[in-house]
Amino acid sequence: MKWDLLRDAALYGRTEEALVRIVIPLESTTAAATHSASDAVVKEADALAKRIAHELAIAVDGIMPRAPAGS
Repeated sequence: MKWDLLRDAALYGRTEEALVRIVIPLESTTAAATHSASDAVVKEADALAKRIAHELAIAVDGIMPRAPAGS
């Protein structure tokens, strides 16, 4: 990522960079909850986060300016 940042700065005068954190709250588990049940909750939250990240990437790609041709 740093190489891309350096390249964009040199070629286009752009130095934007962003890090996005997607946080999915988990339902609280009780001491009686089974390990497999908590694994299922984590897997479901992970799948949701991946879907959100995918949709977010598509949305951001649609609004970000394009690099000039030949880059």
